[in-house]
Amino acid sequence: MHLAPAMGRPRPRRGPRLAPALTMAAALCVLAPGALALQPLGTFVDAAARFHPDNREAAAQAASREAAVAQTRGRLLPSVSARAGYTWNQREVAPDFGGSRLLITPRHGLDALFQLDIPLVDVSGWQQVAAAKASAEAAQALRAGTRLAVDEAVARAWYQVVAAEAVRSVAETNLQVAGELLAVANQRFEHDAAPELEVRRAEANVARAQQSLAEARLAATLAGRRLQSLTGVVPEPVASFPTDDLHAEPPLDHFLAQVPRSPRLRSAAAREEAARHDATAHELLFVPTVAAQAAERLTNATGFIDESSYATVGVALTWRFDFSHLAARDVAAAGVDAAQAGTTRARLSVQDDIFEAWHRVGAAIERSRAARVEALAATDAAAMAALRYHEGAGTQLDVVTAQRDQFAAEVGRVQADTELGFAREYLRLATTF
Repeated sequence: MHLAPAMGRPRPRRGPRLAPALTMAAALCVLAPGALALQPLGTFVDAAARFHPDNREAAAQAASREAAVAQTRGRLLPSVSARAGYTWNQREVAPDFGGSRLLITPRHGLDALFQLDIPLVDVSGWQQVAAAKASAEAAQALRAGTRLAVDEAVARAWYQVVAAEAVRSVAETNLQVAGELLAVANQRFEHDAAPELEVRRAEANVARAQQSLAEARLAATLAGRRLQSLTGVVPEPVASFPTDDLHAEPPLDHFLAQVPRSPRLRSAAAREEAARHDATAHELLFVPTVAAQAAERLTNATGFIDESSYATVGVALTWRFDFSHLAARDVAAAGVDAAQAGTTRARLSVQDDIFEAWHRVGAAIERSRAARVEALAATDAAAMAALRYHEGAGTQLDVVTAQRDQFAAEVGRVQADTELGFAREYLRLATTF
């Protein structure tokens, strides 16, 4: 087929030369998603649970709170103490009573005391144990909340890796298409079928594609490093990319029903309970405590009893008034009010997060649907521009502009799809406890 004359010179047939460019342009459209070579998201999430310092720190804090419960409870359990001593006295006191010598103060005094203390009634201490238990529950809930926050960061980084690698792949294809167009422009110029301006435009188009590819490679490298820093796992190369069927999520009320199970809310509620027990404990500081005591003493200063050992058993009631207790009680009461406000704030925050996440998924679905339509239309436009250029009915500028629009549309599609994937994952993390 011979083409119509243009620019005063016959245009030679260039169909076979331009066909690769048309093929590469169509490839941008079919850069479609499939299976992943990159490790699944769950692999990185599991690794972050063991690797990330925030998770390890939260686990240590939870263990510390558990130990604090045992420490507080231990103050209410029986305790045993032992003491031994030696005393040198300048003079020995040992009077003689009717032929019986009583050793009151020996020259070398030896004493040993074994004592058992048993708290019987300590209502304030009981409340302190309850407060410690609630604090431990708060720490466990905080640990779960920290795990979710880290999981969110890992999911975001994972989808950034997928998006960056997809953009890099699109940029590589875009550079190949630009190279094909440059080759065609050079051939046309060599055959006097095109001016030098077409070659310069094609060279500029290649340079622009190279810049886009360099930026895409940098983004992919940084995204992979970020994911590795979060999890300690080196991401494998991404061979192909996931897609989404654009299905709608269940109704919002379905997710809002999960609010009471949120770690943030459970942690705040546990802190409120701990504050209440602490306030009660300060109120009960004015209640006397009752404790029993048993002791066994060994000594060589037998004195009037003339026995080297003797035992004592007793019960003691202790009451103490201290003005600082009044101030401490007021501080604890204020702490309860603050904890109540914290619980309310946590509930509202969790509800808002779920509300926002659900609506973001809906908006992301619409953006992804529109981005796919735009990418398909841009691909068709690029193919038609290339065909018109091949037939002499279009200009190279039309082809370059269409290619640029197609690249931008494909990048937009990739970003919209990965944002949708992360939005769904974030909604799951916000409501799965």
